[in-house]
This record gives sequence, structure tokens and C-alpha cells, in this order.
Amino acid sequence: MIHDNGSTYFAKENRFDTDMTLFYIPVIPLYTILQKKETENVGLLLLSVYAYLYQILKIPYYRNEGCYLNSLYEILEEWAENDGAEKRTLRQLKEAKEIGDLIKGLLSNPEHLKCFGKRVRTFKPKSAFDRSSLLLAERFYAIYRKYRKTSIDRNYHPMIYREEIEDGRAVMLDDYVSFCASVKGELFNELFQTANDELQEYSSIDEPVIFVPFHSTEETAESFDFERDVFGRLNDLIILWQESQF
Repeated sequence: MIHDNGSTYFAKENRFDTDMTLFYIPVIPLYTILQKKETENVGLLLLSVYAYLYQILKIPYYRNEGCYLNSLYEILEEWAENDGAEKRTLRQLKEAKEIGDLIKGLLSNPEHLKCFGKRVRTFKPKSAFDRSSLLLAERFYAIYRKYRKTSIDRNYHPMIYREEIEDGRAVMLDDYVSFCASVKGELFNELFQTANDELQEYSSIDEPVIFVPFHSTEETAESFDFERDVFGRLNDLIILWQESQF
């Protein structure tokens, strides 16, 4: 039963299936290519993509207080310090903080979003990675132009406000969609495993939802086209980094 703008009606709940995927988007490889002259231009192109993800889609950032991955990195750091971890692990945690803060500052700059279209139009790919990056940037830019001010949570209606949950908590949007430090290496493997183990404990997951009144038809109701585009491209972006040398 839905209460909306003074009206009350019965509706069917349509859910967008995120396939229980962790959409963790790395920032350290972006920093890496921005530091090299031969990859700086593709870095700036992807920086505009990241600015869109942060400023418009409003994807949670792991260096922001209240972000789920922020708390996980703090836990991993505490474990490392208490267990006398190797210097390499402590160095990776330090880099995750320092580079994360630096890239956050870049993503917050509105100029990188303003330059998005120009960078897409003028970029000249010179490698397979460049070509894949350009294709991905073009697709994200198309989403940006079509849904100019739409954030990723536009159809997000947390279950905690809608129904009782057996264990009192559902897997929330910012649990499985977030910027992170890296998607490679021991630190990420530990982060991924910790998140995976913890989130599997919950019986429910918050996913985008559309409520379709019983008197409406599927064809006339709002669609998940936006979500399909966004989550599909986020997955492509993560794969791009996983398969790259950076």
C-alpha cells in the first residue's frame, strides 16, 4: 500500500536486480595514469567520468565519513596495527588515505564535469586501453546528457522504512556501490572478502524499486532504463581497471 501526495493505493513492487554485485570503483589507478605524461590525457578523460559519478550520480566515496567502505578501511587498519602487519600492508593503507583524499579533491572540482563533453570529442586514442576508455566515456557522457541531474538513488526506497526485516538490517545501496582505493592486490582482496562475508549475513538487499499501481500497465510505468545503463557501465569501468596494467 502506497501513500503518495495525499493518495493511497495498492501497487506492485518491481525491483531492479543488481545480481548481488559489489560495484567498487578504484581511484588509485586513475591517480597512476594522471601522473604519467604518456597516459595523462586518458587520465583526464576518465577524471571527467569520475567527476560525473561523484558529483551527479553521487556515488559514495570511501574517504567520506559515514561511507560503508570508510569504516571497513578503518577496521582493516586497526587489524593491521594490532597484528603487526608487514610494512607493505601499512604503506598500502597509508596510500589509500593520501591518494583517496587527493583524488576526492579533483572529483569535487566542477571544471572536470564542465570539460566532459570537450574531452570526449577531442580525445585521440593511441592504445587499446585508450580506445576502451573512450568508448566507456562516450557511454557515460550519453547517460549524463540524457539524465542530466539524476543520481543513482533515484528509485532507492530503503526497506527499513517500508517493511520489517528479520535481522533488522538490509544490505544498503552504499554497501555495494562505492569508490574504493584499488581493485587489485592484497589490501583489496582483504577488503572485498571482509565486505562479502559481512553483507552475506543479511537476508535482504535494498535495490532500486518502482511501484506500479494495479490500475497501470507495465508499459506505461516508469522503467529501469537508467539503472540498466548506469550499473552496466559501472561494471564495464571496473572490468577496464581489472584488465589493465595500472
